[in-house]
Amino acid sequence: MAKIYFSREFKDVEIEPGAADLRTVAAREGVEIYRGLHKYLNCRGRGLCGTCLVRVEEQDVLSERTGAELRKIPATDPTARLACQTYAYGDCTVKTYPRVRQGWMEHKVYQHLAED
Repeated sequence: MAKIYFSREFKDVEIEPGAADLRTVAAREGVEIYRGLHKYLNCRGRGLCGTCLVRVEEQDVLSERTGAELRKIPATDPTARLACQTYAYGDCTVKTYPRVRQGWMEHKVYQHLAED
């Protein structure tokens, strides 16, 4: 059995290694991955929208990055993964990271406005 610890929710979950992706595990356990309307308006686990972004510390126990992850996630962040495309084969800690800012506020030029 593999243990997944959702750090923001303080929840431990035991799963069969590689049995389900992190999005499915989170939904089954009542852990919110999405924020706002993205809860209803997402790609349903196809890796198209990128709204199920999570941070996972232990990268060596996860599945290889898929093409969708390579397109949606910046290569500069090694802990960022798409929950719908990531399978866990061992113990790991997942930090859910629902997106707060969207649209033009995400651009780095406007970040000082969002931090105030």
